[in-house]
Amino acid sequence: MPRILIADDQRLLRDGLETILNLEEGFEVVGVAENGLQALDMVPVHKPDIVLMDIKMPIMDGIEALKQIKRDYPGTIVIMLTTFAEDKFIVEAMSGGADGFLLKDMPADRVIQTVRDAMTGQLILP
Repeated sequence: MPRILIADDQRLLRDGLETILNLEEGFEVVGVAENGLQALDMVPVHKPDIVLMDIKMPIMDGIEALKQIKRDYPGTIVIMLTTFAEDKFIVEAMSGGADGFLLKDMPADRVIQTVRDAMTGQLILP
């Protein structure tokens, strides 16, 4: 069962993703964070298989948190969440080790499928 950590500064999105993923059989949300620093602190505690990480957050952005997670926990899958399909964010996150991207306006079934695909090692790009 994939263990998932959600990091996003928007409460509604965090709560929505948590609900969607917890309703799906075989998924377990083990934590939610509102910034990259919280996510980074939660990874060694909760040992998620997948981190869904917003790119733009206060205190520590998702790209910096991604780089540190990939350095310290290289087996953790990190999928970046964004409202922006901008090349500069994609390039920076990919060079930091991101395993893929989810646009925040994707339908719930696509989010579920993307998480499943990531678990099989597929690179996820919008």
